[in-house]
Amino acid sequence: MTREALVLGYSSARDQLELSLRLVEHDPWQEVPHKYEAGQEVSGRVVGLIEGGAFVELEPGVEGFLPLSELPVGADAQIGRWLWIDDWVRVRVLSVKPERRRLRFSLKAPLIQREARLQRQLWSLPPQYTTTNVTLAEQLPGDVRLRMLDLGAAARRRASAFGLDVLIMEDDGAYAAGLEGFLTLNGCRVTVAGDGIAGLRQVQARNEPFDLILLDWNLPGPKGHRVARLLQEQNCPSRTVMLLEPAPLRDHPAIWQDLCQSGLDLLAKSDGAACRSALLAILRELSAGCSSPAEPPRRTLLQSLSPALGQPEASPAVAGVPSFTGAGTSLHEVLERLQSHTMASSVMLLRQAPGGAGIDTEAFTGQPFPVGGAPPDLIHSPLKEVLHEGREVWTTVSARPAAFRRLTALAPFEAFLGIPVPVAQAARYGLVLLRDQGSFDALHCAMARLAVYSIACILQEQRLVQTLQRWQAPYLVGRLLNSAIHEMTNKLGGLDFQVETLEEGIRELEFEPARASDPTFVRQMAESITQVNVAQRQTLAMRNRYLGLTVHDQPQLVRLEPLARDLIQLLKPEAQHHNVLLELEAGDNLPPVGARPSQLRQLFLNLMLNAIQQMVELDWHGHLRIRIEHAAHQPLPVQIRFADEGPGIHRCLWEPIFEFGFTTRQDGAGLGLTISRQLARSLGGELTVEESHVLWGTTMLLQLPRGEIDD
Repeated sequence: MTREALVLGYSSARDQLELSLRLVEHDPWQEVPHKYEAGQEVSGRVVGLIEGGAFVELEPGVEGFLPLSELPVGADAQIGRWLWIDDWVRVRVLSVKPERRRLRFSLKAPLIQREARLQRQLWSLPPQYTTTNVTLAEQLPGDVRLRMLDLGAAARRRASAFGLDVLIMEDDGAYAAGLEGFLTLNGCRVTVAGDGIAGLRQVQARNEPFDLILLDWNLPGPKGHRVARLLQEQNCPSRTVMLLEPAPLRDHPAIWQDLCQSGLDLLAKSDGAACRSALLAILRELSAGCSSPAEPPRRTLLQSLSPALGQPEASPAVAGVPSFTGAGTSLHEVLERLQSHTMASSVMLLRQAPGGAGIDTEAFTGQPFPVGGAPPDLIHSPLKEVLHEGREVWTTVSARPAAFRRLTALAPFEAFLGIPVPVAQAARYGLVLLRDQGSFDALHCAMARLAVYSIACILQEQRLVQTLQRWQAPYLVGRLLNSAIHEMTNKLGGLDFQVETLEEGIRELEFEPARASDPTFVRQMAESITQVNVAQRQTLAMRNRYLGLTVHDQPQLVRLEPLARDLIQLLKPEAQHHNVLLELEAGDNLPPVGARPSQLRQLFLNLMLNAIQQMVELDWHGHLRIRIEHAAHQPLPVQIRFADEGPGIHRCLWEPIFEFGFTTRQDGAGLGLTISRQLARSLGGELTVEESHVLWGTTMLLQLPRGEIDD
C-alpha cells in the first residue's frame, strides 16, 4: 500500500527521515499567515530546548523558535535554568515565514513594553490641587485686606517669613498636607509631588531652582536615595533633606550606609519636635544665604537612628567581669570566654532529653568529658540536681565523694560547678564546669551565672529561628508590622505639623484679634482642622484593619469586595515598598461567602503576599490584579483570581507548590500555599494554579461556594 506523507526533517546521525501522515490530510501551516503576524502576542508551550534557545508550540504542528538572546537574561545564561519542557510562555511574534515553516519569537520585547506601561502608571503626575471655593473677601486687593489687620503685627509676620521655594516629594497625603501647612505658615511657597519622577519633572520645569527639596525615602517608583543621586548627577543646587524612618531600612544596610555618606540632611519623621526644629534651622540658614550648616543636623540625627537600625552602642566594660554577649556570639565562644576566665579544665553545656532518657553534650570546650553514651544511671549524681531539679551545685569532689562516684569513674576532676539554664523547651539544659585542681571561687560562680543567661538567650534565639523556618506567619506579621509603623508614623507626623499650625494660629489671635477677619487665615485654620480629622479617620481605619487579622470571630456571611479592599489598603505600604501596584476588579451582584472573616483574611493575605514576594524575588516590578466574579453555572460559583506579573511557575510544579514544605525560595518555609489550600478546602472551596507563563506571571484561582442565607 502506498500513502502520501510529509517530510518534516532528516537525521543524518540515524540516516532517517521524519515523516507525518496527519499533516498531509490537514497542514496547519497553511493557516499560519491568516492566524499569526509579526508583533502579535501569543501563548505557547515549550516542547524542546537546545543550547541557543527553546522551541515553542502554538498549536499541534505549529512550532517556532525562541532564541536565548530574546529572553530577559544575560548572554551567558543557560536556557535550562529559565525554561523547562512543558512550561507555558507568553511571547511576541518577530517574524513569520510559512513557506519555510518558521516562526521566530521574543519574550524580552513584550516584557519591556509591559514594564514601560507600568512605569507610566507608577510615575504619572498627580492631579494638580485646585481650589474653587474662593470667598468674596479673598478677591479683594491684597493691600485692602492688609489694612484690615494690625499693620505692626503684619510687619512682624512678614519679617519672620522665610519666602523660600520648597518642593516636597511625599506620597502620603496626610504627612504632605501637614508639612505643607507648616512651611506655608513660615512664609514658604510650597510645591508637592507624589513620587520621585513627578518631583524630578517639577525640578526640570523650573527656570530657577528650588531653595529646598524635602524628600521622602519610601516613595513609589524610584526610592528617595535614587532620586537624590539623580539630583546630584544633574548638579541640582537645591538643599536636599531626606525624611525617613529607620524601620524600612533594616533590610537595606547598604542603602543606609550610602545615605550616611551622601552628605544629605537626614530627619526622622517619628521625632516630630526635633524634625520641626531642624527644618526651622535649615530655613533660617537658607534665608540667610547659607548653602549648608556649619554642623549639619544630620550628624546628631545619625547617632539617634543608628541603634534603631541594629548598630549596637558601645557600653563601658565592668572591671573583672567578661562580656558574653554580642552580635553573632555562638555557644562555643561563650564557653571559651568562660573557660579562659575561670581556668576550668572542661566547660560543657549538657542537655537532658524529655523524660530523662539520657544526657548529651550540646557544646563543650577544654578537655572532653565522656558524658555522651554513658550509662543511664549517670543521672544519679549532681547532674540530677542541675538538670532535673534545676538547682545550682558549687562544691568539690572531696566534700561529696559518694555523690560524684559515677562522674569520677568517667574521668577524674576535683571541683564541680553546675548551673541550670532557664530555657522554655522540652529538653533541660545545664552548664557544667570542671577543674582538675583547686576549686571555684565566688567570682567564678558569678561569671558562670552571667554566661548562663547568655546561653539561654542563644538557645531561645536558635529555637525562634527554627520556628520561623517552619512557620511563615510570624515573618509575614513582622513585615506587616513594619509597614504599619511606617504608616502610623506618617499619620502622626502629619498631625504634628497640623497641630503646630493650629497652635501658631491661636497664638497669633491672642496678639492680633483682627486676624480672625482675614479669609486666608480662616481658611488655613479650617484646612488644618480638616486634615487633622482626615488623618484621625485614616489612623482608626488602619487600626481596625490590623485588628481584623487577629480577632477570633464566628462564621457569618461575608462580602468579599469590601474585605479585599481593606486588605489592599493594609498591604499598600508593603506593595509600594517593592513598586507593586494592587488593583481590584469586582463584578456586579456578587453573592456573599459563608466563613469566618478571619479565615478569608488569612487566605487572601497569604495569596497576596506570596504574589508580591514572587515579584520581589527577581526584583520584578508589576501589578497584582485581584478579580472577583460570580460564575453561576460553575459548581463553585464565587471565583477570585490573583494575577501577578512575577517570574511564573514551571508547569510541572503547579501541584507540588501546594505540598507541605515545598518551596522555590531559599528563605521560604513552604507553608503559605499549603495552609491556603487547606483553608480553601475547609470552606468547601478549592485553590489551584489556573495559568502561569514563565517570566510573565501567574494566576491563582480561588473558588468558593455561595453562602446561604437562613430564612
